[in-house]
Amino acid sequence: MFEGVSAERRKNIRVDFKTRIVLQAGESEIQLQGNSRNLSLNGVFIQAVPPLPINSDCTVKIFLSGTTEPTAIEAKGAIVRHGNDGFAITFTELDIDSYALLKNIVGCNVTLPEEMTD
Repeated sequence: MFEGVSAERRKNIRVDFKTRIVLQAGESEIQLQGNSRNLSLNGVFIQAVPPLPINSDCTVKIFLSGTTEPTAIEAKGAIVRHGNDGFAITFTELDIDSYALLKNIVGCNVTLPEEMTD
């Protein structure tokens, strides 16, 4: 089914959140645009053909719509698994502003907010 991390190891709440994502990876700055399928405080699943092997480092921009000014969450991460319809990235570095935006998105979209973890 998936290469890499198994589904049983997931600990953080994921929310359905579909938005545009840009991925940059490698010194040649390969850019890939895809759509998120779900999002958590620790990572994102992107619906697109995986551009790199598992464990590849990357930078992710998650664009937020509905704001007056263009806003994006920026994070450094690593590709942790490939699936039939996309790939998963775990966040390895997130600045405080991006973390606050991410936590707000997850909190506003989760079914049971008391289950959300830091």
